[in-house]
Amino acid sequence: SDLYPHRNKFHITEFVGFAGTIGYYFFRIGKPDLAEHYHKLLKRAAPEDPQTKRLESTLHAYKVMRRLTSLLRP
Repeated sequence: SDLYPHRNKFHITEFVGFAGTIGYYFFRIGKPDLAEHYHKLLKRAAPEDPQTKRLESTLHAYKVMRRLTSLLRP
């Protein structure tokens, strides 16, 4: 509603596009917790959408790399 105060209905594709882009943006700027929040919203709204799967894949790879890095530290 902040972006479009005159609208109170949005198409699911508008939400998915916005949430997927914002989630990936937060991941890229180093805020994976916010990216995870948007991924959870996407999972509820459109679990099979490519935006959801892309963000899920990105977050999964990040978690694996973080875990491997912690295991390899002396």
